[in-house]
Amino acid sequence: MKKLLFLAALAFPTIGVTQQPTWGEQMDTNTLPPKQVRIQLYCTKSFEFMFDYLKKEHQEEPRLLTHLSPTSSFVLFTNKDESTSTLVISKKHSGQEEEACILWTGKSEAGMSFSLNPKAFKGAVNGTYN
Repeated sequence: MKKLLFLAALAFPTIGVTQQPTWGEQMDTNTLPPKQVRIQLYCTKSFEFMFDYLKKEHQEEPRLLTHLSPTSSFVLFTNKDESTSTLVISKKHSGQEEEACILWTGKSEAGMSFSLNPKAFKGAVNGTYN
């Protein structure tokens, strides 16, 4: 029943988000023009619930965490053989309210969903994975 309620909650939220980069300067919109897109997010009311759901249902655990601001975090989850991944954004609101949303999920060859190898990254930019 809990899984059914979670899936029902995931089916409805759509959120539009716009944010200026926080690098301390204005974005050069001639070089990187903004583009608004519609995207469906799958959200829960706590990061703990999202963590438990991804671990139980997809055998994924957090591999990378970055704090985007004092109230926002980006977390990459992968499974053990690193063939699936899920991008989650976590946001704390006023008081104790929190929201964790799946931004994107994907499948890849084993070992490719997470890599800190600069050579692999360079290859991906060039269109190869050598």
